[in-house]
This record gives sequence, structure tokens and C-alpha cells, in this order.
Amino acid sequence: MRKLESAAPQTPRPLDALVGRDDDIQRVLALLDEPGVRLLTLTGPGGVGKTRLALQARARLESDFADGAVYVPLAAIRDASLVPTAVAQACGIAVPGNMAVAAVLAQGLKDRHQLLVLDNFEHLLEVDPSWLAEVLEVCPLLTMLVTSRTALNIAGEQRYPVPPLQISAAGQGTVEPAATTLFCRRAHAVRPDFRLTADNRDDIAELCRRLDGLPLAIELAAARVNVMTPAEMIGRLNDRFALLRGGQRNAPARLRSLYDAIAWSYDLLAPDEQAVFRALSVFVGGFTLAAAEAVIVPPGDSPLTAMDGIGSLVEKSLVQPVDQAGGEPRFMMLETIREYGEERLVASSDEEEVRNRHAAWCLALAKDSRASPIFIHHALAVDRLEWEHANIQATLNWLDQTGQAGRLLGFMNDLEFLWNFGGHDAEGLAWFRRALQEPSDGSPSDRLDALATAGILAHAVGDPIADAFVDEAVALARDMGTLAQRANAISGAATRAEDLGDYAKAESMFRESRDYAEQAGLTDVVIMIDYHLGIVAHGQADLDLAVERLEAARRSATALDDPFIPLWCLVHLALIACERHDLVTAADLLRQHPDLDRVGYHQHQPLVRAAAAVLASSLGEHEMAARLFGSTAHDIGLFYPERVNIERSSERSRHILGDERFTLNWEAGRRMRQHEVEAEMHRLLSPDADVSLPPEPSLGAAAGLSPRELDVLRLLVDGLTNQEIASALFISRRTVENHVASILGKLELGSRTAAVAWAIRHGLV
Repeated sequence: MRKLESAAPQTPRPLDALVGRDDDIQRVLALLDEPGVRLLTLTGPGGVGKTRLALQARARLESDFADGAVYVPLAAIRDASLVPTAVAQACGIAVPGNMAVAAVLAQGLKDRHQLLVLDNFEHLLEVDPSWLAEVLEVCPLLTMLVTSRTALNIAGEQRYPVPPLQISAAGQGTVEPAATTLFCRRAHAVRPDFRLTADNRDDIAELCRRLDGLPLAIELAAARVNVMTPAEMIGRLNDRFALLRGGQRNAPARLRSLYDAIAWSYDLLAPDEQAVFRALSVFVGGFTLAAAEAVIVPPGDSPLTAMDGIGSLVEKSLVQPVDQAGGEPRFMMLETIREYGEERLVASSDEEEVRNRHAAWCLALAKDSRASPIFIHHALAVDRLEWEHANIQATLNWLDQTGQAGRLLGFMNDLEFLWNFGGHDAEGLAWFRRALQEPSDGSPSDRLDALATAGILAHAVGDPIADAFVDEAVALARDMGTLAQRANAISGAATRAEDLGDYAKAESMFRESRDYAEQAGLTDVVIMIDYHLGIVAHGQADLDLAVERLEAARRSATALDDPFIPLWCLVHLALIACERHDLVTAADLLRQHPDLDRVGYHQHQPLVRAAAAVLASSLGEHEMAARLFGSTAHDIGLFYPERVNIERSSERSRHILGDERFTLNWEAGRRMRQHEVEAEMHRLLSPDADVSLPPEPSLGAAAGLSPRELDVLRLLVDGLTNQEIASALFISRRTVENHVASILGKLELGSRTAAVAWAIRHGLV
């Protein structure tokens, strides 16, 4: 099974213009343009505008980097050890479970000319972030832009302290400073008739001064112009300062100002609005209206609805609308505001209820993703779960912290397709390792499902613990599982056997699993198993049976509107066609495949590129083949049986080109960008391309074999005796013996059997 391409983090697209930061932008761009600056950290207190400045720099620089810019939000991550995984995920780099993530990340980014924007790093510094410098050492074309309230303090770091907006003293100057301009623009958005006048200019300037020019604090104040004048705001803010002064004397002045501004905005909310604000702070990474309605519980008999509450908080700049998720409006709190709201939630009496309601909503979302009886629909629901990944992580942590082991295990099981198809194998496996080692009040059925999923995830990342999980899952399924659970657990074990090349075990277990799936009425699972049985037949070298099974699975899956299995079948059929030297059919099959950027699952892409490389090698386009093989270098290794085709073709092209030329082209392919890989494949698969079989296999010619010796070698592979070869080629037996001796000498082999093995390994038959 191949995976859905995980959704890249959504880069925030602020709807309002950035005010007063032209000079800062120019300084940041100038720093990033200096040859010695490859790690730039924007520092400053919360609310000073680090994220907005970084996003603006990203937008300005994206086209200057050959591989663009990648935004990685870190606010939702609570475990610092997961930061390299988050970066790898955002960059589309698969990480095997048995390798250090930072090392894999460095190799994956080694040749990329790219800007990485790592946003909100400050809470993750308990683990030494020096791995960032180590990645940069390996990646000479990579640049990192980090935002953090605290400097990283690592080698190579250049810091840029983001200053507050320019503030004017009361009554001074005629050109309005940035702080005043920001206040007026935001106030005008709330009250279209609001204008800067001689009567309010000094009050606005004083208000901005009291707020230390912090953009977030100024925006919160400006959101109140519909109920207060700037002069009234100063009075209320003075009251707030007096109230909080005693408990904050040790805090930096600007941080006090921001905290006071948020607290002041909170105090001005009605009690039911405060309850909504506290409840919404439980959402990490944003929320939809439906999600908010599931969590918000206004106090008493309040008539305030979730929609009204959110609308009110949007008006007051405490909540922001953001990009829609699948057409559904989505909202979020800036992380500084959310942290304040979470403080108030913890201090209130409703924290447990709110967090449990949030967890219940997440559990229902995961359960709903698997509500359909059609297996493939579970995979198609992954996008919705991906939008809520940060909320899902928060719920996992809450269930774990509160000892709700049974609910935790069930939740993890319902997230199977997020873990597997979404590319979060390592994260999911870490949770299952923990959960399966701890006592749980979950049912034996939940444990069985957990073992089966854990086995799949461990196998996907190459962790040897997969065997233990798979074996226990199969034993438990046979002992007490439902028909569907037996089909699932045994199919997982069969898939592992297939991928490792144990075809006899794989076929036996797939047939057992198929019987259970048929009895359970799981038509789509039966089709999936039929597809795998086709791959097993390919591995067993029964190509006719493999084609028959794969074509049947392809037809059946197409009839069910399955978007995945038909494409998987296409690629395996193309590999088989290459093996049969039917290059016209192989090219036609690969032409039917969608462009790589329209395939919704990332692990399928390297297989498509590798199949194209096999075709190129078969056509004698060995330099192109080497480049296409190199383009798969950053991906997890391929499994059997396709691995045999790929290694054989790769070795053939290496032999023809020689190590130096092959490596040169392979390295070029490893550095190729996605659009370059696609262009290479389009050249290969162009309708005008010549896909006829070369008159003589280039590998044999390079090995010094004559056309007649190649004929003799092919007949040796067919098992013919010297006399039978002589009769077939109309030559004498003594001539055949001479050809065989010459073949063995040129190939430096000691027997006919070795010659046959060589021919098979190198694709001459």
C-alpha cells in the first residue's frame, strides 16, 4: 500500500497590509543576502510582529530560491525532539524509522536551494537546537529564517531583534509614525468613519506609547474604537496597569505591556464572551465553526451562540479568520493570545469540561473518518484529519496526561489512515509503542487493532519491531478477532512477507485473508488483496498470471471508483512489460498515469519515477535512466518484487555507461527538482518518442558479446542443450561450444549456470 502525500503546512496569508515595516524588511533581506548568513533568527517579545515579518520576507524571497520557500509552524509542537520530523514532513522528505531524523533531513536537503521558515521556536529550546547548524553544514544552498522570543545560541546564528513600531511623543511632528498609522488603519476597519484628527492625535500617540509600540497590543486597542475613544482607552489601560502591576514587576516592560493589553481586552468582554474566549484557546492550529460549537459551553442561560461569540471576538481582534479548509470557514488565535486564553482556562473551573469536550470532538472526527464501510473512503478522509493534526496531537496528550488509556488506544486506532496514508508513520508508531506497553482499560479488540496498525507503521519505517507486532496481531486475530479483523491483521502480515520477498508465505496468508474478507462482505478489501496477489505472482516470475491478476484488480477497482489501486496496477504492469521487452506497452501504461504533482500520495511517486527509469534503461537511454534512478534517492527504499527490476536495470545502465558516467548522471538526477523530473519523464513518454526495442541489448555489446553470442546466451537461458542451440541457429555443435566458451571468458564466469544468472540479472531475457 502506498501513502497519501501529506498536506504541507498551510502558510498563513494575512488579509491586511503590513504597516511600518519597510525598513525592517529591507534589513532582513539584506542580512539574508550576505554570503555568511544562512541562519537568521528574528527575536523579540510576543506580539512584536516576528511572524508577520518572516512571512513578508518569505513572500519576497520565494522566487529567489530555485526550490522556493517552506513554512514550518512549530507552535503546536510540544516535544522538541519532533521538530526535525516536522521539518522533514513539511519538506516532503520520508524518514525511515531506523535512521536519525536530522541526518536524513540533511541528506534530503543537501542539494536544495531553499528557504526554510521555522516559526515559533522559543518553547522548544530545552533540546539543544545545534542540529540546525549541522544540517546547514551539509546543505550549502539552504537558508533558515527562524522566529523565536529567545535566541537559539548556536553556531552560525545571526540575530535580528525585531523592534516595536515607531512611536511619536505627544504633540511632536507632522508625519505620522508607524504605530499611529497602524492604530488608525485597524480602527477604520472597525469603524469606517474613524479618522485621525487634531483632537485625537495626541491621545492615539499616548496610547501607542503606553503599549510600547507592540503591533498586537495596538491592534487589540484599535478594535475597541466602536465603544471607546482613545482617551477613554488610556484611562481604562491605566486602571489595568494598576491592577496588574504587583504581580508582574519581574517581567520585561514590553512583555508586561502586551500581557496587560490582552488582559485588558479580555476584561472588557462580557462574561459569556470570556467563556467563549477561554474555550477557543483549547484549539491548537485553528478551528471551524462546527468544532467551536462542539466545545463552547456559554455559562448559565446565556443566549450567546458560538457563531455570535466568534463574530464578536473577530471584531475585537482576538480571533482571526484564515484560509478555508475544504470550503469551510476556519478561524485561529494568534499564539500569544491563545497562550493567554489558555492561562485563563487553566485558572477557571471549566478547564476539564472544555478539554474533554475538545477531546470528544476530536474522537468523533476520527471515528467519522472511518464510518464508511468502504475501505478506500477511510484513506480519502485523511485530508480532513490533516487539517486538524495539531488539535489531534493536543487530544492525544490530554488523554495520555489524564490516564484515559482506553479512549487513547481507540482514538489511535481510528487515526490509522492519518498515520499511514498521511505520512506520519514515525509519530503514530511512537504512540503505539507507548500505549501497547502500558496497562489499558481498552478492550482486547482495541488491542488487536492497535497491534495490526503498529505492525504496518513499523514495517513502513523499517523498524524490526514490526515482526513482534505483526505476529501477535495475527495470533490474536485468529483466536478472537472478527472476520474483518482477521482479514486486516493477516493481510498486514502477508504484505510484510511480500515486501521482503517471501512469496510463498505471502500468497498463503493473502488467500487466508481473502477468504475472511469475502465472508465479511468487504469487496474493496478483496480487490486490494487481488492486487497484492498479482504482485506476488510477479515476484514468483509467473508473468502471465501476474498480468491477469493485476488487470482484473484494475478493472474491479475502477468500477468502485477507487483512485489508488488502478494507478498502482499501471506501474506494476509497466514493469512487467519492460521485463517482457514489450516497451511499447510499457510506455503506453506509464502515459496513462497522471502527472506526479497530481498524484495524492507521496510513496507512489518514487515507484513511478523508478518504473520510468527501467523503461529508459530498456530503451538504451542509459543517461536518462541514471538521472531518473537518482531522482528517487531521497525516498525510502523500494520493496520486492519491484526492487529486483529496478536494481537489475540500474546495474545494466551502470555497466553500459561505466561507473563514472553513471554516477555523474545519477547525482544530477538526485539534484533534480520536481518539475525537472516531470520534464524528463515527458521527454521519455512523449508520443513521438521511439519506444522500439534496440536491435541489440547495449549491455551485451558493452561486455564484448557479439550478436551471435547474445543469441546463444538467450537460448542458454531457455534451457537448450548445445545440440538444440546448434539446430535452432543452423550452426554446428562445435561452433556453439566455442561461443559458450567465449561468453564465459568475456564475462569472467566459470559455468553455463553463472552465465544464465548473469543474463537474468542484467535483463537480457
